[in-house]
Amino acid sequence: MESWTDFCSRSLVDKIVHYLTECTYENFTAFKVNNRNLAVNGEFYFINNFNAWKRFVFEQLLSKSGDWPIRIQRCSLQKEKICVYLNRMDVIPNIIKTAISCDNTFGRIIANDKVFNLRYQSDTKSDLTTQRLRLIRSIIAKVMDLHGYRISDEDCNDKYIFTSRSKGSIEDGYERYVCGVVKNIQSNTKEIHATWEQCIKDRMDYLNNNYHYMFNCEENEDNVEKYLILCDMAHAIIIFDLISVAPRQPVVIEYNICKSSTYIRNTKGASFVLYNTARIARIIAKYNMMVLCGEFPPLPNIDDVDFSQLQQEEEWELIYNFIFGYPQMLQNCLRYKPNFQIYPQVICTFLSELCQKFSSYYGKTKILMGGSVHLAPKMFARLYMLQALQVVLSNALSILDIKPVSQM
Repeated sequence: MESWTDFCSRSLVDKIVHYLTECTYENFTAFKVNNRNLAVNGEFYFINNFNAWKRFVFEQLLSKSGDWPIRIQRCSLQKEKICVYLNRMDVIPNIIKTAISCDNTFGRIIANDKVFNLRYQSDTKSDLTTQRLRLIRSIIAKVMDLHGYRISDEDCNDKYIFTSRSKGSIEDGYERYVCGVVKNIQSNTKEIHATWEQCIKDRMDYLNNNYHYMFNCEENEDNVEKYLILCDMAHAIIIFDLISVAPRQPVVIEYNICKSSTYIRNTKGASFVLYNTARIARIIAKYNMMVLCGEFPPLPNIDDVDFSQLQQEEEWELIYNFIFGYPQMLQNCLRYKPNFQIYPQVICTFLSELCQKFSSYYGKTKILMGGSVHLAPKMFARLYMLQALQVVLSNALSILDIKPVSQM
């Protein structure tokens, strides 16, 4: 395989659609990607009234896919849908190896010549709105870089400025991209008093008072490590609050949450994502320590691992939706044809769903399995899957300017 871009959902979709219709996926809406209940509904499906399908039989498509990096295992007719099921062993070992080998470049597309100039315009009345605009600009610049575009301050055809003002002057040559302001939850008007630093301190106090049991640090007032963890978590919570809502929509922020009777912890938010990121890191670190102690055999070379051991449906859902699906998620963050549109909130949703799925999987599955030689192949396969998930989590958090915490 010349490039990992040949081994992704978009490439496979393009091949199927072109084979059936000789048109491109962008111009075709009857083909859908599925990400739930994969064992029953398949990874893709067609609408049953798809006329072009009638010209072909299932066997022809299965035969044609024999030349593709990812083959189609079978097709089935279910009421209004024709479901397509992939050969999972074409996907599992290859995407895990690709994610681990590419590491922080996983998901990056080969650079092209298109240049964008991105700026943000400060909101003179609201520090939190300004910080939201800054974050949106930073995140979109990183996503564009992964798309292969070049971000520059030079003059070019595509110049955009993120602003909270629908009217008023902007720099010459820039197209205005209006974003929603940050609102105060009590007044439902623009938040003009609370600052970024005050909200960070507010979240740190709340975490320290309510979730002190989550930190594996010794209790003392001068604990630098605990302070840094609290600071990183508070930053993550604010970033999630500001970015998880579509950019053009306003965001409602609650301040002074330690004294609030209405503040509800978001179990799908940053704390939950960081907790599960730290959980994966702990599992891998524990395994490495037990190898040093002689309790576990060392991890074999990835090419010698039997990935057919990953038979659980939740393992396939983790791999298909969040490792195999990571590059497509990056593509879904941005559209510049026919109009420039951005969707950074997609990253927050992706991270939340990944961690919900992993938390469910971890609650049912023992990953570190000692005491029996015949269990080692399954443990090795699962550890490499966790390493690939760790790459995805680290990369996605980096786009959001969030640091993974070392322990929780």
